Amino acid sequence: TDFFKSLNPYAASNALPYLFTGMSTISWKIKVGCLKLLGILAHTSPAQIGNLLPIIVPKVTENMWDTKLEVKSSAKLCLGECCTVIHNPDVKPIVPDLISANANPKETISALDRLMGTTFVSQVDRPTLAIIVPLLNRGLRERDVQTKRKCCVVIDNMCKLVCDAKDVEPFVDKLLPELKKVEEEVPIPEIRAYGALAKKTLVKAIKDGGGIIPEEYI
Repeated sequence: TDFFKSLNPYAASNALPYLFTGMSTISWKIKVGCLKLLGILAHTSPAQIGNLLPIIVPKVTENMWDTKLEVKSSAKLCLGECCTVIHNPDVKPIVPDLISANANPKETISALDRLMGTTFVSQVDRPTLAIIVPLLNRGLRERDVQTKRKCCVVIDNMCKLVCDAKDVEPFVDKLLPELKKVEEEVPIPEIRAYGALAKKTLVKAIKDGGGIIPEEYI
């Protein structure tokens, strides 16, 4: 732990692959150790961890579903430490709910309701999106059309406040395909319209920031 506490912040990205490898081993003790080390990096290298949060959240979330209680609890603590880099004042109060919903799919709807009730006025950046997008991706794949609608509304509200396309680009593959399915495949016209609006707002956020849109979504 002393080594990680003294690690140069710019080396955080180099350390992550080794931690991810350890987090995917059979040994639960190695998993727990790697999760604790990652939690340390969140405090010693907050800017770097914030930038890398889109790839960190899925990796840590996988360990939140581990059969070993020690791994589950360590993963939840780790994700909580990593999410301390989220400074968006609109989302910060509900981060614990979002973390819990990432671990428990049954809480997806309640987390979406919290997001629906959130008034987005501050810039939405990459760390903020990192904890929200997995829930939106899950919700868009639900069969219930009202859940899809909620996801579309949240995406539309958030993407209006994305100022840098680089913040949203890591999530293009997770959101655009699902929004396209909502726009084209849901049998209810009203829900299709929500999908089309959310997709349009997301595409605009990427284009306005100089990002690249896959041709099939233009």
